[in-house]
Amino acid sequence: MSAAYVKIELTQGEDYRETWVWYDASGAIVNLTGYTALLQARESFAASAALLIDISTTPGAHGEITLGGAAGTIEIHIHDTCSAAISVSDSPGAPPVRRIPHELWMYAPNGDKIPFTYGPVEVARKVRT
Repeated sequence: MSAAYVKIELTQGEDYRETWVWYDASGAIVNLTGYTALLQARESFAASAALLIDISTTPGAHGEITLGGAAGTIEIHIHDTCSAAISVSDSPGAPPVRRIPHELWMYAPNGDKIPFTYGPVEVARKVRT
């Protein structure tokens, strides 16, 4: 399976929730019972780059991933405190969005590590009031 290109769009200081459904090549829903998942976004593509988002099927400070078993759903939840901590330049002329790379991996009950999504996380600067 090839990973799907997905752009995740966040706004600083806001929760992000998205639910996807995994279908196999024949169009059938994949039963995710026994699976786990991990989504990470880093400063850059380097493995040693700082983690800015680190969520999995174990709830943590950044958020969590909830898998829907036989329904094949994958719910991504990134907490507002996590998105607030990602800096976006507010210098004059600087773009109002920061792009960082992410990958989402699914781990099958048999131990297989399956690439699911990759692409940018676009973090939009929030206007402070």
